[in-house]
Amino acid sequence: MNHYLTQQRILIAKSYFQNSESSIVTIYKLHPSLRNPHVPSASTVKRIMEKLEGTGLITDIRPATRIQQHHSVENIRDVRQNVAEHPFGSVFKK
Repeated sequence: MNHYLTQQRILIAKSYFQNSESSIVTIYKLHPSLRNPHVPSASTVKRIMEKLEGTGLITDIRPATRIQQHHSVENIRDVRQNVAEHPFGSVFKK
């Protein structure tokens, strides 16, 4: 999907809803305001609208960070025991 500014995405969403939720009609209506090559494809309009309906957001927001897994005391104990018993083997996962 091309990267559109937030204002352009809002314009796409408004046009989509004003044109009976038709991505093809939306593209035709956006030609005068966005100009080529900035007019989105039908699949781009569809993805923007699916994202809006699914998340309620029109912008690209990425998750801040990956959630770190905390190791339990029991898991650490089991891994130490396994390494002591099998020093050259792989560690099992629970």
